[in-house]
Amino acid sequence: MIDKSWIDKSITTAEYKCGVADFLDFAFQRVAVNGKIICPCIRCGFKNMRTRVEVLAHLLQKGFSKKYTFWYMHGESVVQHEEASSSHDLSESEERAPLQDMLNDIFGSAANNFDGVDDEPVEERNNSFPIHIEDDTQEESDRIRELLKDGNRRLYPECTKYSKLSFIVELYHIKVLCGATDKTFSMILDLLKRAFPHANLPVSFYEAKKMIKQLGLGYEKIHACPNNYILFWGPDNETKSKCTICNASRYKAEYNTSSNPGVLDTAEHMPRLIPEKVLRYFPLTPRLRRLYMSSKTSRLMRWHSEFPNLDGKLKHPRDSKAWKEFDLLYPEFAEDPRNIRLALASDGFNPFGTLSSNISIWR
Repeated sequence: MIDKSWIDKSITTAEYKCGVADFLDFAFQRVAVNGKIICPCIRCGFKNMRTRVEVLAHLLQKGFSKKYTFWYMHGESVVQHEEASSSHDLSESEERAPLQDMLNDIFGSAANNFDGVDDEPVEERNNSFPIHIEDDTQEESDRIRELLKDGNRRLYPECTKYSKLSFIVELYHIKVLCGATDKTFSMILDLLKRAFPHANLPVSFYEAKKMIKQLGLGYEKIHACPNNYILFWGPDNETKSKCTICNASRYKAEYNTSSNPGVLDTAEHMPRLIPEKVLRYFPLTPRLRRLYMSSKTSRLMRWHSEFPNLDGKLKHPRDSKAWKEFDLLYPEFAEDPRNIRLALASDGFNPFGTLSSNISIWR
């Protein structure tokens, strides 16, 4: 068990000084290279290798990085970390839901204006709170305001563990993991509403999906040829009704919504056009942007540049010759650690949910 409570103490306290001494003993026994370790002080920011005397001086003068509670760069294993922090994390997780951290990362200070305690409408508490999002629009601000107003209410008045949004997200997660149908989800919601009428629950799967969709990272629907030859997308094919290669129809049989099939002279009596096949495209840019919105993943996205390789072993693509040669060819790109080197592979991808069915994207 590793006591890390001293990290939050003042650098002048005896607890902090004793904690620093214990940390140095721990780190130098495990990862010292030529009598040096990575200095975790605020000034060095894990970029410099220093001796024990130098690290001690830095930690006592500049302070220890308060977010560095898992000492993975100084020899701590995942098991040790989980054992040491389990009791501390338990009480902390009860006070603050992880979903709130995600909302803070995505929506900035707007998420902090709602603590999920009051059940009254937000307008009655505060009708003009700021939403700070770069290049934000009024429409986007209204969308976020509605999401936070409805989702951050308690699931029921006495509930301290779940908000309406966090409960629906967790329930939706179970639906996905278990492969439940939309109808099953709606029936469960209906049962919960009848059993707990005082709970703040959506009335249907459609309403729950709309709430989750407000978190972003949706997808685009693109009609596809039923024989997989073309996509009805782009200036050349977007308006076509048949495949230009196999001549297959883009749509299924047309169904007239009118009681009189012969009436097609107005827009409301036009037939419904149902596509034969739909491709669901997940845009890459907003997903990469979301990685940098999160305080946790943004640090991991820069790990390849900010954390040195101490033992010279190949542990990451950045240690390879190909990566280093790319840096030499494109120094301006390599200069900014936030730039992303992306490679996509779909080998083994299985959209059917069973291992017995295979798929290849190559014709």
